[in-house]
Amino acid sequence: MTYQPMRVRVVAAHDSRPGEPFVIEGPSHAERFTTVFEDDGLTGYFYAVDPDWPGDTPIVDALGIYNVDEVPPRIRLVEVGWSDDGLKAMLRLDQHPVAVYDFAARRGWCRSGFPARTATGWTTFGHRWEDEALDLFR
Repeated sequence: MTYQPMRVRVVAAHDSRPGEPFVIEGPSHAERFTTVFEDDGLTGYFYAVDPDWPGDTPIVDALGIYNVDEVPPRIRLVEVGWSDDGLKAMLRLDQHPVAVYDFAARRGWCRSGFPARTATGWTTFGHRWEDEALDLFR
């Protein structure tokens, strides 16, 4: 199999260590969707945001990325990027993909697989990681 580089448009980046609280927003360059990564000092979460969602909040899904006490402190660079069509978002830690959202399919994947599901009704899928999610960026 021939290696094909991923096509990711980085829209937000932050240099920090896990456990240093921060929030970065990564809006799609082509659609209404946004993603948000938050490190609250204890955990890191990646959120899918749809401002047109009819629920109580525009946050339609959440992916658990890390617990600070379980992640190596060497991680520095957090990046949010989007596919060319602006419908798929990726979270990378030090250039390593750890989470993907496909807004068209209403689906999210993360390496932790946590939580198994969210209760917003946005997706019927779980969050278990599948390498095929990276094919969305090729």
